[in-house]
Amino acid sequence: MSVPYKFPDTRNGIKILEHLPFELKAKRYVIAECPSCEQPWRTRMDCLHSGKKCKPCADKASGIKRTKHGMSPLVGKPHPVIQAWYGMKARCNGNGEKATQYYLEKGITICKEWIADPMSFIEWSFKNGWEKGLELDKDILCDKLNISPKIYSPETCQWITKKENRDHARNTTNSKRNNSK
Repeated sequence: MSVPYKFPDTRNGIKILEHLPFELKAKRYVIAECPSCEQPWRTRMDCLHSGKKCKPCADKASGIKRTKHGMSPLVGKPHPVIQAWYGMKARCNGNGEKATQYYLEKGITICKEWIADPMSFIEWSFKNGWEKGLELDKDILCDKLNISPKIYSPETCQWITKKENRDHARNTTNSKRNNSK
């Protein structure tokens, strides 16, 4: 009877907590314990060498400061609120043909507070009705307040359903068509 291969518990003195699923001929990832702070972190197995630390400890040792909002996971997708923040930034920076046409060329921007500090956007979101499945909207309040060019800010944004968002976009497009005749 053959004995199944036992994955190592340590590598170069770094404790391996969990071996993540992998495919043949693919890089193997593990959850390892940081030798400095003893917190788990996801890393590639072949990157474990003596002196290796998790990102926060490595940054602290090198003097690098990073914004930490705690919304990005070790594995998988970021939290939907931080995804909304990334999407808002990507659209306003013109990442992609549609973003350039519908956002960048129209002068749509993000307030300085939200660009500089994603935590302020996250806190605003939780205080202002974010729920899973809602979409971030700037158009309804910008139209109501007659703000042009539109801006993503605490004063002009709200979380609404997909249906509300589509209905507003449809009504705005139809009213522009009717006014241009």
